[in-house]
Amino acid sequence: MKSKNYRDLINLLDNINKLQINIDWDKLVYLQYICLKNGLNGVGILDLIIAQNAVQHDCKIYSLDKHFLKMSQLFKFGFFKSI
Repeated sequence: MKSKNYRDLINLLDNINKLQINIDWDKLVYLQYICLKNGLNGVGILDLIIAQNAVQHDCKIYSLDKHFLKMSQLFKFGFFKSI
């Protein structure tokens, strides 16, 4: 982004509250099990890590990815669809 000169976007991203990613493998396995049990197939490991951390830190996910919308209905995290 720096090479494209997106200063406004860089400033916005710099001001986002950042949380440390903590991977809880047992919780990931559980999340994947619940997804599969509810017909939500093809959720990648990175999406599961993001969802697990959103649940753990009680935070919201902003995304265009439809997996997060469906997972937000199964698990306790907020979801906002980006434009």
